[in-house]
Amino acid sequence: MSDKLATAWAATEAKQLRLIALQLFRCDEHEQHDDYRDQCGACVLKGYLSDSAKADGYDESEGPNYAGWARCYVQAERTVPFQWFGAFCDSLTSNNTAYANALKRDIATWGVRFAVCDMEWPKPQIKAPHATKWAV
Repeated sequence: MSDKLATAWAATEAKQLRLIALQLFRCDEHEQHDDYRDQCGACVLKGYLSDSAKADGYDESEGPNYAGWARCYVQAERTVPFQWFGAFCDSLTSNNTAYANALKRDIATWGVRFAVCDMEWPKPQIKAPHATKWAV
């Protein structure tokens, strides 16, 4: 463990990362039919789980079946659903240290929001300061 602080992204990098993340959640180009949703990354990021993923044994508590989903949520400043809290925490301690460290920098830049329960209201916001102590 290290006492190094996770450093926020530079303003130009942060702006670009946020713009990309916001686009990843857009899915206004198709109707909400399962045939289309199976191929839509935005639908998957928002929690849609295809029949094939279910058949493969993917557990919904693991978060979206989308690589890098935790970073997408932080960069887009979206609330992480209650049922994905454990999976999000696992991302912070991932064996993929480059990913975990980038996620920590994302949190230092934008903070992170978690839903307290499955209810829609209220949704508290937990903001991290620009320098957050994480083991990096």
